[in-house]
Amino acid sequence: MEGVLGLGMISGPIVGSLLFGVGGGEEHIGFVLPFMVLGGIEALFAVFNLFLLPNLPLPPPKKPSLRKYSWKVVVPWLNCVVSGAGIGLLSPTMEPHLLPIMSVQTIGFVFAACCGCYTLAAPLVGCFDDATSGRFALFCMALGNVITGVGYGLTAPVPLHWGGKEWSLGPAFVWPAACLIGAGLAFGLVPIYKQILQYAKHEDQEQRDVASSALLTVSMSTGAFLGPVLGGMLSEALGTRKTYIVAAVAFEVMAVVLLCFGLAPGFREPVAPLAAAPVNGAPVNGAAGDDLEGSTRSARTVPLLPQQQQQQQ
Repeated sequence: MEGVLGLGMISGPIVGSLLFGVGGGEEHIGFVLPFMVLGGIEALFAVFNLFLLPNLPLPPPKKPSLRKYSWKVVVPWLNCVVSGAGIGLLSPTMEPHLLPIMSVQTIGFVFAACCGCYTLAAPLVGCFDDATSGRFALFCMALGNVITGVGYGLTAPVPLHWGGKEWSLGPAFVWPAACLIGAGLAFGLVPIYKQILQYAKHEDQEQRDVASSALLTVSMSTGAFLGPVLGGMLSEALGTRKTYIVAAVAFEVMAVVLLCFGLAPGFREPVAPLAAAPVNGAPVNGAAGDDLEGSTRSARTVPLLPQQQQQQQ
């Protein structure tokens, strides 16, 4: 899913910038044509989905609650909101920030480079998280925030001096920064779902899956809302360069918070396996639905029926 999403994120800026050029740029319908084409494609796929998508399964009889989580879920939730805001911040600020040194078409390729690095890094991060059973998820997310913060710092760029000259905005900073932001967001976002699922305390696997997916979507949507809003407000008040510096500092602070929680003993257990469907009122193996925070529990014995007890005797 992350790979397909990344391909869409790569193709969007490239196709949009090309359509902007085909439409004649700012002097003609350069801004109108991409939206018209995208709207037509969306309407066409809506018709396809209406006839081609299969019927959805019935929802669970009990609606899972988003409040049945351990308090520890606040950590991945907060990181998800911050990372989502980091993605949304680029939308209203990147183009006006880079327009003095790049064309609109080139800026589209910068976005594509950022999304391409996310697409390449996301499967690798997922494989590492699966191989380690989530034991290093918080450290992985902390590393992602550090990388993303460095990327935003280079995009600003931060007011540093090198060789007697102050850093200034240029392609030498923009392209590496875009790649760092994309890769850093992959490190920060990919392990989040398993961390949220780990702290779910619902009765069965289906409810945990549904509630965790819903919480992840709500968290990403919150970040996607806050990113453009705060980015636009800060850009008007401080300027785009200072806004990116604020974003860089925020990501580095979030990295320190994640690192502190990752070093805490209560957050270092591996992700608990999900319990199987109950048989005669008892889970077959794994942890009980109401306690998924500890380490993996040993398998439990399923009580025998009276007929089975007589056969053994």
